[in-house]
Amino acid sequence: MPQPYAAARTAEAEGGARLLLGETRAAAQALAEAAERFAALGATRDAARCRHALRECGVATPVLRRRSEGVLSSREREVARLVALGRTNKEIAEVLFLSRRTVETHVATVLRKLGVRSRTQVQVD
Repeated sequence: MPQPYAAARTAEAEGGARLLLGETRAAAQALAEAAERFAALGATRDAARCRHALRECGVATPVLRRRSEGVLSSREREVARLVALGRTNKEIAEVLFLSRRTVETHVATVLRKLGVRSRTQVQVD
């Protein structure tokens, strides 16, 4: 039976051990993998801990890859649905109880992930 959280913890432990051995590149790869696994599981504090370890060992966090293009989080899907309906950022913020700035960030992420340039091009199934 797969245990994704245990696999992420194992990758984090490997990264820590490699750091102690002075193997910075291998440590960075293991920690980046752990951070991605934790993020995919929604374990944000664990992912942040791994990213912090990457910064502490002098490795810039761009080693971390973004989520695959076109894969929207549940909140991004909600925002995309409302954008497709022609709602403004202010209206979306009111409906979802978010700040306008948060909605702006979600809209920008949705556009990037869907590979479109305009709100009018957003289509959801």
